[in-house]
Amino acid sequence: MNTKSTLIKHMPALTAAGLLLAALPAQAYVGPGAGISVLGAVWGVVVAVVVVIGGLLFLPFKIMLRKRKLAKEAAEAEAASEETDTSQKNEQASPEEDTSST
Repeated sequence: MNTKSTLIKHMPALTAAGLLLAALPAQAYVGPGAGISVLGAVWGVVVAVVVVIGGLLFLPFKIMLRKRKLAKEAAEAEAASEETDTSQKNEQASPEEDTSST
């Protein structure tokens, strides 16, 4: 009984294997349209894989460039802030001239 249940359990796989082994080669003409379609599909898959790999390889450089840009902008902002602070201190330190002349 166990052998029978095992046979029934594997029946779809056995049927598929039997049909694949019994298949005869087809004597049919495949036109150029089908070949071009297959080449187009393969070309699309190859391009997609190359784009994904290129994107993954470019990502670390993109992150590095973004960090360098943000650091440069922060340094420029800090320098501009210090320049503004020193010019304000210079204005406060210098006495204002009296413009009222009589």
